[in-house]
Amino acid sequence: MTKNQKQAFLDAYSDFKEMQDWMFSIEIYHNDENSEPFICAQVRPERVILDYVEGDHFVITIHTDGAIYSFSSENWMAHVDSHYVSFGSSHDEGTHCIIQYC
Repeated sequence: MTKNQKQAFLDAYSDFKEMQDWMFSIEIYHNDENSEPFICAQVRPERVILDYVEGDHFVITIHTDGAIYSFSSENWMAHVDSHYVSFGSSHDEGTHCIIQYC
């Protein structure tokens, strides 16, 4: 993981913690040709956790009432914007997740 990727993951976690009182709109896309997510949920986060894994990797975990969403820096690249965080798969171009605040 590069220094920029590491910092992007830390920034994503910081953003999630700052916005934890908001609802999260989570959309996950996989091999999508019609721009439609295969998972779409509007959730209130109960906890947001950052774990460090040996080998210089991070895992961001978002706990909600009905689900747990985890993103490992080994498998995902993070991008933080002012109103959302997006994760792109490190393994294929057709898989990504967008988490917006609402």
